[in-house]
Amino acid sequence: MVKDPVCDVEVEGNEYQTYYRGANFCFCSLQCKQVFDKAPEEYADAAVIDDSEMPA
Repeated sequence: MVKDPVCDVEVEGNEYQTYYRGANFCFCSLQCKQVFDKAPEEYADAAVIDDSEMPA
């Protein structure tokens, strides 16, 4: 399970996600994804994962 880099909530699914600098980031909600998308450099170090950790 991964954590939302914006609010630090554990994320089970991958409904909301984005790619930044070759890494995949998952979010608990559209709102957290939009916050990340506006300033990804502020959150990118918090939850870098690779595709092998993605939930099915």
